[in-house]
Amino acid sequence: MSEELKETEPLMNLNAFKQLLKEAMRELIDEGQIAVNLDETARKLAEIKAKPFITIAEAELLYRCSDSHLYKQIKLAREGKTDNPIPYIDVGTYVLPYEEFLQWEKSRREGDNQNVEKAEAA
Repeated sequence: MSEELKETEPLMNLNAFKQLLKEAMRELIDEGQIAVNLDETARKLAEIKAKPFITIAEAELLYRCSDSHLYKQIKLAREGKTDNPIPYIDVGTYVLPYEEFLQWEKSRREGDNQNVEKAEAA
């Protein structure tokens, strides 16, 4: 096999893969499977945003984290071991005030960004 052919072989494999992926995506779109999933997620998010209180599972979807992370944050808040406690209400199960949760998450993100900036400056 010539050197030129060896160099283009990965490109041919990549192009073949891209073509298969495009065909698979077209098939899923034609069958309506992708739009259904996107519509379902959009519906769930709209429902969550309309509620004054959200569940841990709903917070997972919004915050893109695990329930164990949220329960850990609640435990830290309950024990007073955090400077930025997660807002929660214990009604036999934990619920989070939606607006306060968003503010808490935003302040955590901003705090994380500041910590990264401090570390980069050091």
